[in-house]
Amino acid sequence: MKKFVARKNRRITIKFLVLLFLFIFLTITFIKYIFTNKLVIDKEKATIILSSSINTSKIKLSIFDFNSIDAFLKENIIGLDKIIIKKVTTNKEITKSASSLSEPLVYIYNTHQTEEYAAGSLKNYNITPTVYMAANILKETLKEYGINAVVEDSNLQKSLSERGLNYNNAYTLSYEWLEMAKNKYPTIEYFIDLHRDSVSSSIEINNYPYAKMMFVIGMNHENYKQNEALMLKLNELINNDYEGLMRTPFYGKNSRYNQHFNENVMLIEIGGPESTINEVSLSIKAFAESLTTIIGEDHGR
Repeated sequence: MKKFVARKNRRITIKFLVLLFLFIFLTITFIKYIFTNKLVIDKEKATIILSSSINTSKIKLSIFDFNSIDAFLKENIIGLDKIIIKKVTTNKEITKSASSLSEPLVYIYNTHQTEEYAAGSLKNYNITPTVYMAANILKETLKEYGINAVVEDSNLQKSLSERGLNYNNAYTLSYEWLEMAKNKYPTIEYFIDLHRDSVSSSIEINNYPYAKMMFVIGMNHENYKQNEALMLKLNELINNDYEGLMRTPFYGKNSRYNQHFNENVMLIEIGGPESTINEVSLSIKAFAESLTTIIGEDHGR
């Protein structure tokens, strides 16, 4: 009887040791797998450099270079991959002529670089989208339509601090950006200062929410009528295709918003603090379509 119990205990011990060894082996394998297969957004989708230089507990998306920003957005924003955006309203000949212009035609910058949007689904990545992100979305959208654009990537806050200036001097600094951009890229003809409004408003078009947009026109310079003509034409084109998307333009009677630099300097406010990057990206596409139309017309083809 004692021998039988001893043999039974040995079998139990061997079985326990086998199970323990198997458990340890699987645990080590699992840990090794986790550490060798970290979650990464590969280079084909996006390369992101995050900066927490702004005094906040949230990480800001300050500089990034998307090979395909639409791919990133479709991966991370609910429903964006199902959205059908209407094609550019220009004809094939105009689009072709625009795409043949290899040098930059459009310069995009943010005088108020840190204006933020609602995190939305990007909250899962601890990313707070800003107007700088919107500027890069516009750049990539224009690229799809055959128009080369550049985005100002200088750090506004850092530059102001280094020169002992405060945020009220932002337009002084962005005027210098305009000068440097034109000197570096003489082919640039259109200058877009992309802002976010202080109030949020949206509109549903074809069952999708768009962030409302508004042009801001500075009147405190002699040639403001030329800037006004461009922005009003864009305003009309956008509203014709996306009724109600544009708010009534705002006129700054005592302001210039650097629009005295060139007749094609425009200031557009897209969305507000409660707008998601999903809504903003849809509005950007609508804006890009109309801008492409005007560029095609201006180049006479």
